[in-house]
Amino acid sequence: MALTRDGHDWELLMARNNMRVEERALAAACELADIVVADRWLPRSCQPRWFKADITSLEQSGGLAILLREQSIVQVADHQGEHGWWRAEPD
Repeated sequence: MALTRDGHDWELLMARNNMRVEERALAAACELADIVVADRWLPRSCQPRWFKADITSLEQSGGLAILLREQSIVQVADHQGEHGWWRAEPD
């Protein structure tokens, strides 16, 4: 998916179903993307130009806000408190 914000073109790659993708094809697609987001595990060979969030990283971080203008990533729980998508670490 192509997206333009503030004069900058972004290429996004998102997993939207549970179909299996051959690793080489996935790696090639990741290489062309700026941002990759998936609710499944992504192999190390998936290396986007800027940011990758898969199930492993999302389980650790919780919800994320991707700020394109600032080119930064913010953990939602850091600013919004605990919500259903955020699991606090047990004490």
